[in-house]
Amino acid sequence: MDWLDRHQGAVTGVSAAAVCVAVLLLAWLVLRALGQGRIAQLGARPVPRPPEFAAGADGGLCVVVPLANASPWPAQQLRVEARIDGRRTDGGLRGVTLFGGGPGVPLAAAACRPSFPWPVGVLDATVEVRWAWRDGAGRHRARWQGAVRVPEQALPPGA
Repeated sequence: MDWLDRHQGAVTGVSAAAVCVAVLLLAWLVLRALGQGRIAQLGARPVPRPPEFAAGADGGLCVVVPLANASPWPAQQLRVEARIDGRRTDGGLRGVTLFGGGPGVPLAAAACRPSFPWPVGVLDATVEVRWAWRDGAGRHRARWQGAVRVPEQALPPGA
């Protein structure tokens, strides 16, 4: 009992600090859960489709990464950028609004197709696509990374 009498102030202080930390952690978890609910109710969901290759405007090759909004809520101020083998590329989107399809609307109807020039002489590379948008639930960011290979051209008949 002598030890507790001498250290009562320290024990009270430590227990009060532990209670404060627990209350702050609980408040943070509740706010995070409410934010997730708000995203589920008001949030846009831009999702990438598989990358495709297309002819570029200058005769080169471009990789196209279609994005579709899987939510009825619009993704505003959509910004899309890409890195190919760690190097930032030109192209992409800035400040676009991607409207959502909602139930019953095909995702292709609510899609955009940002394109990025493919480096000359590269057959396969790691592509990282990042996109950011704003919606009714706030600001969000997402990214996709994967290996992309230039498809082999079919040989002409009789070759």
